[in-house]
Amino acid sequence: MSRSEKRLPSGMQKPVTLLDATFDLFGFLPEDDDSRWPFLVRYAEVKSNVGFRPMNFYNAWRAIYLSGNPSYKNGFVTTATPPNVLQLHRAVDNLSVRRKLLQLFPGIVEESGKHDMRFAVTDSLTTDPTRQKKDITPCPEALYQIRLFDGDRYLARLGFNIHHEDDDNKVMSIVNIQGRPDNQRENWAFQERQGISPFNLLVRTALSAAESEGYTPRGLIDPARGNSKLYWGVLTTEGVEMYHRTQKPSE
Repeated sequence: MSRSEKRLPSGMQKPVTLLDATFDLFGFLPEDDDSRWPFLVRYAEVKSNVGFRPMNFYNAWRAIYLSGNPSYKNGFVTTATPPNVLQLHRAVDNLSVRRKLLQLFPGIVEESGKHDMRFAVTDSLTTDPTRQKKDITPCPEALYQIRLFDGDRYLARLGFNIHHEDDDNKVMSIVNIQGRPDNQRENWAFQERQGISPFNLLVRTALSAAESEGYTPRGLIDPARGNSKLYWGVLTTEGVEMYHRTQKPSE
């Protein structure tokens, strides 16, 4: 449905599914001219067609989208500022492509059986490293992940999001490139054996999918995270356009 929107019925005359989504998310009924109604229409449609859990929506809402038109979750559901409404639209964009991504990443296994890559929807939003699941740390900034395993051992992952710009250009935002802590020896061993670093392999895999679907890839550089050297090196080698983070952090 276009974001230019057809007129909705007024007040409580709106469809029940739409009213349910409104009260679930905001806890009140916005005025008829509120700028969030177009988002709510798409939210209800995507939830019906694709299905997602509340945690998945919250993850997509707080995720990082790389764009010259910044959007962000400002922390107040009653505030309909343009950046916050844009973030809501991008969140539902992100959620809507899950089935397509499952087709793109059905399970990529290297012929020798030495390593495999597994597509995953982020399943933990905590930023507390003590609550991580085994070696896989939380990734609240990305809804989707490609995880690299060397044998049965988790080695590294890439986190990304998908959104639309100008209603036609689809963007893949690569916002997380991360390995296991203190794992440099295994990373070098992998690179010696495969001829490519784990991080470059993950980015190259994501870029192949992006090209097949017409997505524009963009990569995050965020000095505040202390990861600029790794990201800059990998993204430069793979020819990915880099965006410095300009969005406000979630409050």
